[in-house]
Amino acid sequence: MPIRLYIEVNIEIENIDKRGSFIGTLLYEGNKNLARSLVEEGLAYLHSSAYGALYDTLSAAEREAKRRRIRIWETYDASQAEDEYVSSTRDSRDTEDSSNYVDHQVSDPLSTAREMIVTEVHNPNSLWAQPVTTADAVRDFSAKMKEHFLTNPPTGLITLRRNMKVAAKFMDNEWYRAEIQQMVSQDKFAVHYIDYGNTQILSPDRIARLPDQYASLPPQAKEFQLFLTVPPQDEEWCKEAQRELLFLTLNKHVFVNTQPKQQTTANVTCDQALIYTSQDTDSDVARTLISEGLLLVDNKRRDRRNKQLLEEYQHIQRTAKQNHLNVWQYGDIREDFVPEFGYTPKSKTPDKKEAATKTPANQPAKEKESAKKK
Repeated sequence: MPIRLYIEVNIEIENIDKRGSFIGTLLYEGNKNLARSLVEEGLAYLHSSAYGALYDTLSAAEREAKRRRIRIWETYDASQAEDEYVSSTRDSRDTEDSSNYVDHQVSDPLSTAREMIVTEVHNPNSLWAQPVTTADAVRDFSAKMKEHFLTNPPTGLITLRRNMKVAAKFMDNEWYRAEIQQMVSQDKFAVHYIDYGNTQILSPDRIARLPDQYASLPPQAKEFQLFLTVPPQDEEWCKEAQRELLFLTLNKHVFVNTQPKQQTTANVTCDQALIYTSQDTDSDVARTLISEGLLLVDNKRRDRRNKQLLEEYQHIQRTAKQNHLNVWQYGDIREDFVPEFGYTPKSKTPDKKEAATKTPANQPAKEKESAKKK
């Protein structure tokens, strides 16, 4: 890969780390990925924490570079590496049953956590936050947008489409960057404020074209779901959990440790994270909500090296159940835990709603059968 200077490239920004550095993909000569090119040529290697959509591609490129023994892999010994892999695999099998666990580790979550500001909470176990390092820049950015629309008020309506970046007037009558989510009705659109995470239903006259100079900055708000948790099934308890999460975090600084994506979370659209309200592991937000009986532990999620945290959450949940806190006030709300309270159902009994819906449908058949017998 010859070295060339002064070439045109495209940079796709995906995130910002806690130091304010951009994280993303650099494309050159049209659609060539620089990271892939470096790995293919033996000039770079995959970090142990690598994951994401390009992981398989980069991993294959690294294997090919190792096979060719080029540059940093010049002295690479495949047989020795295989022996080390087999040995480590045997050790892990001897120490624990790993059949239901994925390879994942959280050794010191706060050491790699990013300080962020929570800007929105509209779910019982997830929130939106923006990096502290860019919070001032976002405010300056919004102030400039405000000045722009004061001197250049929008005229006329624009054609709106889904996922379109726009400027939207919030309830405080100030303009902010947003994205069209969907058309709710002929004259109503759902918009998502990309730098804060909140959503709103607006009429077209409160939506304007986003000036080009304000479109280049990536969305600053990111959604995070509390790791190893699921919300209660009951709607009222979901609202109570959301209120508590809002009280603990909204407009406050938190420390976010993002967890690698796994096969078990393929349907989850946002990042899983451990979130702390201070630089103390006891300030774990998920732990607090589980201990108060407002969130449930996701027992379907098993992580080999994170097994200790999962067991800790389960222990906290058992204590909340024993004390009948909130969702557990009338005993166990999940059928699979019923034996813990000394009762095992012999057969599933339909609930009142199910029985009510079945009765009218079955009634005519019973009346006909009774008439025939007479």
